[in-house]
Amino acid sequence: AISLWMANASKSSFLVASSREIELRPLGVLGQLLGEEWRGTTVAGSVKWPLSKWKANFHLLPSLVRPAEAESMKSLLIEAPNDFDEDIDGVDKMITYEFIISSAGAQKAHDPVREKLRQKLRDITVPIIKSRIEPFVRERYPHAGAVCHSMIRRYLLNERRTHNTHWDIPSYVSVVVSLDSAGEDFEGGFFVTTGAGEKSFIPLQRGDTVVHQSDLLHGVHVQSGERWSWAMWFQDSDDCSSEAADWWRDEAEAGDPVAQTLRAMRARTAEESWMWLEAAANNGFPRAQLYFGKAHEDGLNGRPKDTDKAALWYDRSRQGGELESSYYLGVLERSRGNVSRATQLFIEGAASGDPHAMGALASLYTNGTGGLPEDLDLATQWFEQAADFTVEAMHQSYVLNSKATATRTANNTKAGLFLERAARMGHMESMMKFIQPMVGSKHWEEVVPWLLRLETKAALAQFVKLHQSGVRMSDFSVFRA
Repeated sequence: AISLWMANASKSSFLVASSREIELRPLGVLGQLLGEEWRGTTVAGSVKWPLSKWKANFHLLPSLVRPAEAESMKSLLIEAPNDFDEDIDGVDKMITYEFIISSAGAQKAHDPVREKLRQKLRDITVPIIKSRIEPFVRERYPHAGAVCHSMIRRYLLNERRTHNTHWDIPSYVSVVVSLDSAGEDFEGGFFVTTGAGEKSFIPLQRGDTVVHQSDLLHGVHVQSGERWSWAMWFQDSDDCSSEAADWWRDEAEAGDPVAQTLRAMRARTAEESWMWLEAAANNGFPRAQLYFGKAHEDGLNGRPKDTDKAALWYDRSRQGGELESSYYLGVLERSRGNVSRATQLFIEGAASGDPHAMGALASLYTNGTGGLPEDLDLATQWFEQAADFTVEAMHQSYVLNSKATATRTANNTKAGLFLERAARMGHMESMMKFIQPMVGSKHWEEVVPWLLRLETKAALAQFVKLHQSGVRMSDFSVFRA
C-alpha cells in the first residue's frame, strides 16, 4: 500500500516521497531497559506550498509499532466506551472522542477514576516512545524535548468521521500511529494537503507511524469503516515550557508567508498576530488571505469591522485556490444583499469540495431560495456529502432521509444513522430526538451518558434522581457529573 502511494506521489504536483533503510537505538538507560534496536524503512515526504519556497516535511515509518501493541491499546479502550473525553475540539467545534493518556497541561488527564486505565496504556506506550519514537524524533529534530501530550482518538461509524484540515499549532513535533489498517478496516484516513484542493491520503497500516512538525497541513477523513489512532506532541523543552511564539522566527522575518502565518497563529498578542497575518497575506499566501479577511470581518485586535476589506481578501484567497474562501465570501455577500452572487459562490465552493459551501447550497435547495428551485433530492445529496464534516449537515441528512420525495421513499435506516451521528457529535435537537425511545422504555443505564451530554439543568437534575435511585453508572460518569 505504501509503495503504491509513493509511486502516485511521484506523479503529484505538490508531493515528493523517497525511502531508505534505518536503524534506531534506544536512548538512555531507561530506553535500553525498555526496548531493543529497531531496523526498518523510513519514507521521507514533503508537501510543496504554492507561492512559497516552503516545504513541509514529514516521515513515515511502516510497522514502527508492532500490530500486537496497537491492538492492545485499542482493546483496552474498546472495553471502556464511555470513558472518552467529549469536550469540544478546537479545529471543528465538534465532540472530540479522545482519551488522553498523559498531558502536561490538560486537567482532564489527571482525574483519579481513569488513572488505572491510563496506567495500563502507559505500560504499553512508554516503552515504545523510549525505544523507538524518541530516538527517531531526537535524531531528525535535535531541538525536540519531551512528549507533553499523548492521546488516542477514535473514528466510529456512528460518531466522528473527520478531523478537518488543520495545523498542529501547540506541537513542535507531532507523531501519529495508526491502530488500524487502511483498505482493510477503513478507507480514507490520514491525509496531507495544501488546502487548495490537492490532497493525498497515506494508506497507513496497523502500526505505521507518521512524524511531522506543525507546518504540515493535514487532516483525517474516514470515508468508510472505523479508525483508531494514537497521537503525541513533543515540545522543544524537557519540561513542556516551550515558547511556541518563537518557532520559525528566522524564516518568517526572511519573508516566507507560511512561516509568517504560523507565527500569526502563535503570536503572544493580537497586535503581533495582525502584523504577521498582514505580511503573509500581502506576500500572496491564500490561506493567510482567508484568515486576514476573517480578521477584517470580525474586527480583530479592536479594529473596526470592515466588510469591504474582508471581501477583498476573501476574493484574493479564492483566486489563489483556497477552498474555504468561496463559502466565507458567499456568506458575506448574502449578508450584504447580493443573493445571486452568494449562490454562485456556494455552488463554486461545493463543487470544489468545501463542506460548509455544500451545506449552504443544500439549504438553498431545501427552501427554494437564493434563486434556486426547491429540490429535496439535491438538498439531500449535498447535505450527505457535507455530513462527515459538520454536525448541522448530519442533522439535516437525518431530517431529509426521514421523508419521502417525489422520486424516492423515506430511508429510515440511513436517517437513523445520521440521527445517531448528529446526536453523538453534540447536536441538541438530535440528542433530544435520539434519547426519546430510551426514556420511553426506561432504559436508564443507556440514558445516563446522554444526560451528561445535554448539560441542561433538567438533564442533570434527572441524573441526580437516577443516581439516588440506584441506577448503575460508571465511576467516570459520576465524576463528570
